[in-house]
Amino acid sequence: MKKSTKCVVTATGIMGLIAVTKLTKRGIEKTTESVNRLKYKLLVKDKLQDNQNLLDIIDDLDDEELKTMVSVFERLEVEPTESHIDSLKSKLNAIKTQAKA
Repeated sequence: MKKSTKCVVTATGIMGLIAVTKLTKRGIEKTTESVNRLKYKLLVKDKLQDNQNLLDIIDDLDDEELKTMVSVFERLEVEPTESHIDSLKSKLNAIKTQAKA
């Protein structure tokens, strides 16, 4: 095989590997985002009696805000709710303000 052909085959292989890696990484990110959105919805339905205002907020949240909300709700599962109500209200107001801006 010619040297130029070997270079073309190697370059094509490397480009293919990079493309697959990027697509896989993006797919994992999208799947994680979808799972977090589903967790959020289920936690809102379970813990907050299907509060429609909180369910509407989910569309405006970015990934980092969504992770924060899921972690807050997961903490509510193991810790007493009274100690976190004020914190949750302030975080929701901050997110609401960010979403409107």
